[in-house]
Amino acid sequence: MQLRSTFGWQLPTECQVKFLLLCCKMKKKEHLTREQRYQISALLQAGHKQKEIAEIIGKDGKGAIVTLAERKTGFLLMEKLPGGKNADGLAKAVIRMLLPYKKWMYTITSDNGTEFAEHKTIARKLKADFFFCHPYSSWERGLNEYTNGLIKQYIPKGESFDNYDELYIKNVQHKINRRPREKLGFDCPKRLFFASLQ
Repeated sequence: MQLRSTFGWQLPTECQVKFLLLCCKMKKKEHLTREQRYQISALLQAGHKQKEIAEIIGKDGKGAIVTLAERKTGFLLMEKLPGGKNADGLAKAVIRMLLPYKKWMYTITSDNGTEFAEHKTIARKLKADFFFCHPYSSWERGLNEYTNGLIKQYIPKGESFDNYDELYIKNVQHKINRRPREKLGFDCPKRLFFASLQ
């Protein structure tokens, strides 16, 4: 199977891929096409995890829940942020949630919100590349948008997060991770995610 690359229809060499990564790191915010991110991941880091990150904001902008979805299996990690939409608090939560999976992490993709201002800290601590979607392009993180829709079945939009404790948030995470998905051949994300770590 051949992947389309910036260099034509052949697979780019490892040198060309490293050049693409170097060009991206020279920019303030690394905007790569989704296709380029997948190719780089497939060529250099086969088997590594790609995460999409987002935030769900509570009623009247109070409170927040950070959500992380692994691209291949749809495995979800989520945590309530006590400080709300705060860049430092979000960075600490993301690092805490992803640290056990650090050696399998390769890329993280987020939107352009101010809550991701500490993206360099996250990337440095996890030794992962951090990418941003293009503005107003939520489809570039389609899995995360879909996953946030599943979460809204348990935590309706516009609800105050004061009604939900950390135990409830973790129960929602476990329910979604055990839910069979058609795209996974009716297997569940949790089983496939942990099987891929071995």
